[in-house]
Amino acid sequence: ALLRLVATRLRAVLRDEDLIARQGGDEFLVLVTGSDRGREASPSRRRGPGARQDPGEAIVHQATAVAEKLLEALRQPFRLGEMDFYLRASIGISVFPDHADSVDTMLQFADAAMYRAKALGTGGYRFYTADLSERQHQRLKLERRLHKALERKEFLLHYQPLVDLSSGRMIGVEALIRWQDPLDGLIAPADFLAVAEASGMINPVGEWVLGEACRQLADWRRRGIGLKMAINLSVRQFWHVDMTALVERVAAEAGIPFDALELEVTESAMMLEEGALEQQVRALAKAGFSISLDDFGTGYSSLSRLSELPIHVLKIDKSFIDGLLVDPQRWAIVDTVVRFARHLGIQCLAEGIETAEQWAELRRLGCHAGQGYLFCRPCPAVEVEAAYAAPPWKAPPWSHPPASSQPPEIVS
Repeated sequence: ALLRLVATRLRAVLRDEDLIARQGGDEFLVLVTGSDRGREASPSRRRGPGARQDPGEAIVHQATAVAEKLLEALRQPFRLGEMDFYLRASIGISVFPDHADSVDTMLQFADAAMYRAKALGTGGYRFYTADLSERQHQRLKLERRLHKALERKEFLLHYQPLVDLSSGRMIGVEALIRWQDPLDGLIAPADFLAVAEASGMINPVGEWVLGEACRQLADWRRRGIGLKMAINLSVRQFWHVDMTALVERVAAEAGIPFDALELEVTESAMMLEEGALEQQVRALAKAGFSISLDDFGTGYSSLSRLSELPIHVLKIDKSFIDGLLVDPQRWAIVDTVVRFARHLGIQCLAEGIETAEQWAELRRLGCHAGQGYLFCRPCPAVEVEAAYAAPPWKAPPWSHPPASSQPPEIVS
């Protein structure tokens, strides 16, 4: 619903002869052709009467005016039900024939400019420049290396324990991909997953993660290590694959029960992709898999919408846990989410717990589970096994009665 409102508003800004298309996810393509006849110039670009303008400069001014109008349209709130949503966007611009003379190259250059605009902060636009070619070249080089990494079996999984906050007992793990590059060593996912998603490599890489995590879980269960496995799914995997059939097949081949898998989808993806993605998530839940809403609090959820989805676990984003004991607003958000989840019969898991004080407060509020460096960093399977065999993490003492509605004393 939100994406349809965005598309309608963007379309209203453009002329009839301009084209707009949704590329996928939350990305749109706009093709502006012809002269700037009938379109107002940007106020900062207007010239005096009789002034002559170079054709190339006129195109740049036209593109600038369009970008500014698109951004201004998106700055206005979107009304969905009883709530207003505020969005920001980044725009990349390439010009024909100044920058490129083919459709594919034009799209690549606009994409490179968009990523640069994102890096500089959302809410702006960026024209393609020659220096971005080197950035694009590095992305293509990384994409080729990703192909070879999959062929050479350079990927591996680390696992971060999921901990019951009442007892300190490990109840599961989250599978997190790493890349063991022969030249650069261990590469974190933040350095390559964005390229994998943009290039389509996320599909084979994601299927490898699913298979390897299921294989490891099956091995643990055979040895009496009774953990659940949380696996992140990218929204782009849902575009090209029947995820229900894939996950059912991989889990069945590994010989693990479906309810031992927890499939994580980000909140923003669930809120933006209401059609096919929601249908597949419902099918996965119906098949018996547990569904987790990741990074909760960073997207566009309304509580009424959330209550309609087949969600079993809400993962409260680390940014709220970081401010739990120092920011009354963040504390209130965490408290509200935990209470809301409890009323719906949904479990809450807090991400990024780093101090015993955070653990104590989350436990007091009634949060079921958590993960973070306080317990364990992501680690190889053998270290997970050692932690599982060790005594539970020692839970901090109750500082207040459980589920109290009073905030802690905020540290200033």
